Amino acid sequence: MTDDPISALDALEASGLAAFEQVATQAEVEDLRIEYLGQKQGKIKAAQERLKSIAGESKRVYGQRFNSVKTALENACEAAKRRVTRPTLLAGGIDITRPGTPLPHLGSRHPLTQTTEELIDLFGRFGFSVARGPEVEDTYHNFEALNIPAAHPARDPADNFYLGDTTLLRSQTSTVQIRVMKNQPPPVRVIAIGRVYRPDEVDATHSFMFHQVEGLMVDKGVTMAHLKTTLRMFAQSYLGEDVEIR
Repeated sequence: MTDDPISALDALEASGLAAFEQVATQAEVEDLRIEYLGQKQGKIKAAQERLKSIAGESKRVYGQRFNSVKTALENACEAAKRRVTRPTLLAGGIDITRPGTPLPHLGSRHPLTQTTEELIDLFGRFGFSVARGPEVEDTYHNFEALNIPAAHPARDPADNFYLGDTTLLRSQTSTVQIRVMKNQPPPVRVIAIGRVYRPDEVDATHSFMFHQVEGLMVDKGVTMAHLKTTLRMFAQSYLGEDVEIR
């Protein structure tokens, strides 16, 4: 090493990077790894030992430079390993390690996914967070907790996908509201968004599975003005400022 500790580190880094750049076999990489990064007698280990003989502010400067040199040589070693273990060229001279030609267009997200994300972003700007719940629901959350008694026509088996006596595919995202209110004290400001299921005949405007979004706001001082303002802001933000609403 030279008398100047920092200059010694600079020289160590330069020689190590050059050496790792020139290796051509895995055995050569391993020999260099031991020479520079070996835990017992490697050159980096020796440079680290020199830190003990440096005092004051110089020690901090040396330590920072040492760390950068060590990281650079470790990265150079890993790069050399990858380079010498690359597959050979295929017949015809095709290098399979080269990046492929990027496709001009990789497709886009499903329109329902795009709409869901737009609504989440829009209501997020209104201060609403997102709440989600299970799509396989129990009858308590889907009916009783929503004040839909046993004799209510909405519980008719012909209008629901029952999976058992007390379970079904949820017919509404209102089940999420119940779960939120049971687990989160007010104030509450959430939207429940997701798939719901009803055995409707499929046509241009109906499906047995569709998406629903609804909002829940529970706080002191909340009035109909908050509801009307939220609905108006939603319509104008999503459909345009010139949309006619009533």
